[in-house]
Amino acid sequence: MKVLLISTNRLKPTPTSQWLPVEPLGLAYIAAGLRNAGHEIQLLDLCFVEQQDAAIVGLVEKFAPDVIGISLRNIEMMAYFQNISFLDELGSTVNICRHHSDAKIILGGSGFSIMPAQILRFSGLDLGIVGEGERSLPELLSRLELGQDYSDIPGVVQVVGDRVLFAPPDRNQDISTLLTPARDLIDHSRYVEAGGTANLQTKRGCPFKCIYCTYPLIEGTVVRCRRPDEVADEFRLLNSAFGVKEVYVVDNQFNYPLDHAKEVCEKLVDLRDEVKIWWSCMLNPGHLSEELVLLLRLARCVMVDLGIESASDKVLSSLGKNFGTGEIRNAINLLRKYRLPFSTWILLGGPGETKETVRETLEFLVESEVPSVLFSIGLRVCPGTRIEQLMRGEGKLGEADELLDPVFYLSMSAEELAELVLPYCRGRKGWRIAAFEHPDEN
Repeated sequence: MKVLLISTNRLKPTPTSQWLPVEPLGLAYIAAGLRNAGHEIQLLDLCFVEQQDAAIVGLVEKFAPDVIGISLRNIEMMAYFQNISFLDELGSTVNICRHHSDAKIILGGSGFSIMPAQILRFSGLDLGIVGEGERSLPELLSRLELGQDYSDIPGVVQVVGDRVLFAPPDRNQDISTLLTPARDLIDHSRYVEAGGTANLQTKRGCPFKCIYCTYPLIEGTVVRCRRPDEVADEFRLLNSAFGVKEVYVVDNQFNYPLDHAKEVCEKLVDLRDEVKIWWSCMLNPGHLSEELVLLLRLARCVMVDLGIESASDKVLSSLGKNFGTGEIRNAINLLRKYRLPFSTWILLGGPGETKETVRETLEFLVESEVPSVLFSIGLRVCPGTRIEQLMRGEGKLGEADELLDPVFYLSMSAEELAELVLPYCRGRKGWRIAAFEHPDEN
């Protein structure tokens, strides 16, 4: 079959938000799976396309696909002060494809996986895949071609009349045997020009219980690790075949499990003379050792995002974090000792947040001389998360509220939170409130 894969979510820079172009790694994995199954593939990445409608129409009419897969990576920016939705873009893409092609349209992607029933109804489509699609999509296409039932394929969600039928995704499948992503379908140089990097995963799944997080819903709660030598081979391939010099490891937390992170770094240390790639990742303060920080430096890790999220033990507990301020302080000290640059982000306004806990966090950051902080106001409430259950229990959500339109949990007004933070941002270039117009920049 001829399959057209479309990556949506074209982000535009604005005066109050950073633009972080992210390569569509998920679609590259799916494209590899489809190629391996014998399908002819075209990938349309809309990230940098100015005339999206014309680009879609041109490729649809030229390629004449049998199936169109549309990936929705994000439903919105998820920033309280400038929460740009991508659903209208998705709806427009679907309508153009419908108007110019009779191909079967299938939705997927991490954004879709968060609220599949709602997005199918919004788009007017009847078929999608939740979670990982490298195995499920080729199987779905095979059964579509043969006219067979596909309702039992893991992750398949379909609208039948007024019902939404859902086959739970297989979130325990082995990822050590995944095919190499079809990166030749991605224009890596364009991402580099825009300040982005290549990306890769060393694992999937998250066992932690943060009350707002959608990672367990998308990837499951069982951590599935790739073999460290395979990760090293992918670094080598990126450097030799695609000229990649910078990589972002997109694991939700690179350093858990700790032993796996160490083994990956050891393999990369062995490649230092052969592979010239500098990389960065996200770290959990609760699972960090001195040995790992040293290995990160030796393996050419040049920057880490440290997930602090608060520096109040009371708030950290209410957020469901697996660490406290003691672990945060230890992590910062280790990163400083080995001169590994880091930035962090803070979530403000969650359950238990007060003016006192906000000040406690701010004073901790000042005392620790944290150089770069992104403050996020409010917690976006997504279906299936503990914060949704909490809000429904507090009577702050109605039964009919499907959360397709953004809802934020706020313990106090967003304006109050911003007023508390702004004095600390002044004079600190790396401190910002997400999507907020800072007065001193006018």
